[in-house]
Amino acid sequence: MKVSSIPIDLERLFESINRSFAMILFRPDTTVLWANDAFLHTMGYTEQQVLGVSHRQFCLPTYANSYEYTEFWNRLKNKQPFYGTVQRVTRQGKHIWLEALYAPVLDEAGQIQAIFKIATDVTDRQNTLNEEFASLLEEMNASTNDIHQTSQLIQDHLQQLSEKAARVSKSTEQIQSVIAFVKDISMQSNLLGLNAAIEAARAGEHGRGFAIVAEEVRKMAEKSKTSAEDISEQLNHITSSVLEMVHMLEEVAEKINNSTEAIDELQQVQQHMVNITNKLTKLL
Repeated sequence: MKVSSIPIDLERLFESINRSFAMILFRPDTTVLWANDAFLHTMGYTEQQVLGVSHRQFCLPTYANSYEYTEFWNRLKNKQPFYGTVQRVTRQGKHIWLEALYAPVLDEAGQIQAIFKIATDVTDRQNTLNEEFASLLEEMNASTNDIHQTSQLIQDHLQQLSEKAARVSKSTEQIQSVIAFVKDISMQSNLLGLNAAIEAARAGEHGRGFAIVAEEVRKMAEKSKTSAEDISEQLNHITSSVLEMVHMLEEVAEKINNSTEAIDELQQVQQHMVNITNKLTKLL
């Protein structure tokens, strides 16, 4: 639809926009050609103070001297409009945020006559967003602190469990030594019982009572050996289970340690973001 087909007076339309928004015209060389009262009020200038000054004067020095600023104007000079939220500096040095549209104005030959900017002050909204963002970061930081403390507590408990498991494993080794000693005694007792039975047989009738005792000694030795072997087998199962548990605890501890390191890195990033937000809030 052509502009000429708008069913209202364009001058009245412009007056309405002029009352509602801050507007300014720049020459292609970035100097000010015209500015309305709303812009002058927002930026704290008089008409005489802005006419002919460079657009750089309204920008932060770091931005005005940057590659991004040069590219910003190159795109405008290539007839590419820009819309977005920008940070600017008033005559009093206050940093404000503007939601702005920059649009190239072309003549009949398609050449750029001027750069038209229309904007509205959104500093309060941006400050609120910054404060909410800072608050959110603080909450996230508090949450990661809680997670970090919990992870550390779990690591401590896992370390204690690992130490206890190691002590159990050592105790089973000591018990195995005792069992080996018992098995050795039972074997010797069995041999003694066998020798005693042989001697009792040689003694004939006089060695019958001694033979009965020798047989009981042999039976007791066999039972002791069998019991010792059963206990040894059970201890082997326990030792195997303990070693498996220790291995699992070590794996869990390693994963938690990796998670803790990741949380530490996240906390550093969050703290960096909090610092940046605080600096930005102070600037505003």
